Amino acid sequence: MESFWKVIQVIFLSSFKFAAGPPFAYFGGEQALDPGETFFYCLLGGMLGVLLFTYLSEPILRIEKSILRIIRSLRKQKPETETPKKIFNTRNRRIVRIWTSYGLSGIAFLTPVLLSIPIGTLVANHLVHNKRKIITYMFVSLIFWSIVLTTVFALLHVDSMKELKEQVSK
Repeated sequence: MESFWKVIQVIFLSSFKFAAGPPFAYFGGEQALDPGETFFYCLLGGMLGVLLFTYLSEPILRIEKSILRIIRSLRKQKPETETPKKIFNTRNRRIVRIWTSYGLSGIAFLTPVLLSIPIGTLVANHLVHNKRKIITYMFVSLIFWSIVLTTVFALLHVDSMKELKEQVSK
């Protein structure tokens, strides 16, 4: 039964922050999953997150606009007629640079390890309207990163990112 909860936790964690899935799967000594299970459950979790955020991104954005409209009406503010000025911070600039240089493949490649599944998928959905293409690119990226992260943790026999950092620095 403990193994079942471990699997559920790895799937859930991988759905939102993919890079945290493999270390968590190996953490726990006798509860740790083997490399094949880690690869499969991390990939499954990542794809569930991609599918969830791909198909729910439009309703989420519509709900957000409705809530903002309600808040404005409660405050008795007039609705904005012109488009609000975009705020560019370091993260937004980095995403734009990746998009202009590498397109969807760059966003998909960096999503599992740097951007996180929700942010990368929402950005991809905002920039590309072909959901099948987004899912395909994300799937290929998740397979690659699942293999890489699972292999690194299996070969180095580490249970945490701290131990991995110590192994690499030696």
